[in-house]
Amino acid sequence: MVRFWLLAAVILALVSSGCAAGRQQTVDPNTLIDVRGAIGGIHAGETRTQAERILGPGNVISTTTRHPNGGAAYTLARVAYPGSDLVIMYTRTSHRRPIVFAISTTSRRYHTAGGLRVGSTLAQARGTPGIRCTDQVGYVACQGGLGYEKPVTSFTVRNGKVVGVFMAAVAD
Repeated sequence: MVRFWLLAAVILALVSSGCAAGRQQTVDPNTLIDVRGAIGGIHAGETRTQAERILGPGNVISTTTRHPNGGAAYTLARVAYPGSDLVIMYTRTSHRRPIVFAISTTSRRYHTAGGLRVGSTLAQARGTPGIRCTDQVGYVACQGGLGYEKPVTSFTVRNGKVVGVFMAAVAD
């Protein structure tokens, strides 16, 4: 019985340290959402290298390459950072390194300076300065940021509670 608990303790230590997965995951110490284009200290337009200096290496979820008519091809990569509960979408062209295009999270740890976060109520979102809420089909979108050619952050509200945060930038 003692060996069982000892083994369980060793496995728990390995999993929580990130060693069992073979990668060191970093927990982002910055928990602020800036509706003008940043979540957890990661800003729209930063390179993947800059983001991973803060978060550690991520796990690629998906990649896709687009070939728009008359435009240059670009690649989108979605990368998860489990240690920080963030998913970052990077965009890359043949002549540019991957940069942060979008960030999403469903974690309560990230919040605006006023305290708006996953788990906040629709009333709290509506009462937050600089946030505009509009009814959509099946949810409410509460958005803040600069808009036109600048990053925008959206708080998705379902059943009266914020369930996710998504920041997106305009690609140039």
